[in-house]
Amino acid sequence: MLDQKNLNKQIINIGPDEEFVTINRISEICSNITGSNLKPIYAKDRPREVKLATCSAEKARKLLNYKTTINLKEGIEKTYSYIKKRGARPFDYNIDIEINNDLTPTTWTKKEI
Repeated sequence: MLDQKNLNKQIINIGPDEEFVTINRISEICSNITGSNLKPIYAKDRPREVKLATCSAEKARKLLNYKTTINLKEGIEKTYSYIKKRGARPFDYNIDIEINNDLTPTTWTKKEI
């Protein structure tokens, strides 16, 4: 049994980290699964945009005995099936922009999503 005291206020990443994936690859997988075959739309980079970021589930494996049970493609397929069954919902900008200046990305100011 896990010692719950060791988990108090811990930040733990959970998810598959066995393969490096790009946004372009995720877009390709989603396009193939949905049959939309849409091409990505590339927007101007946000100021100081992070180009590469990785996440490790090592802490989850150590503290929670986490094991990846499905790969990325299967996870996207399951998510797509769930949304298709439940029905798509419109995107909602639930927070107004607090600071709007020359550095604010147009994807935010023009609500381009």
